[in-house]
Amino acid sequence: MPPKKEKKPFSQWQQILKTGNSKYSKVIDRIDKANPPSDSQDPVHFQDGQPLQRDGTWKHGKGHPLADSEKEFCDLLDFKYQTQ
Repeated sequence: MPPKKEKKPFSQWQQILKTGNSKYSKVIDRIDKANPPSDSQDPVHFQDGQPLQRDGTWKHGKGHPLADSEKEFCDLLDFKYQTQ
């Protein structure tokens, strides 16, 4: 089993994605902090516009099957996702 990658703080990932200096910038548009009451969970927004919430539910619609790089990014931020 490969070693776990170092987890970065949420804000650091936001900055990395914003600058485009990451392999994840190709598949992840941005991550947002929760904004209660309308957004009770942090969502990660993929390049296709679909947001996945921290508990693994899709914010709008059914979402899409996650690519390996999307799953890897979700693992780094402790986001859940469905495995099929």
